[in-house]
Amino acid sequence: MKQVLLGSTLCLSGVILYGMSLIAASIYTKYGAIHTKDFGNQMLGSFPIVLSIILFIAGIVISTIGLRKDS
Repeated sequence: MKQVLLGSTLCLSGVILYGMSLIAASIYTKYGAIHTKDFGNQMLGSFPIVLSIILFIAGIVISTIGLRKDS
């Protein structure tokens, strides 16, 4: 049960991190710090996106392991 909760928390944090990075790129674009959203994504870099994907996949794996162990 603990692994299922840990996995679902990791999935949720991955989704939240991805959304927050998109919001940050939109804010940078809106207030004129940069001119295009593509440049906003470049300014943030690929680290938040890669980290969110890793968190999401790790959450799925840990949840699956926990579900197999419980049944």
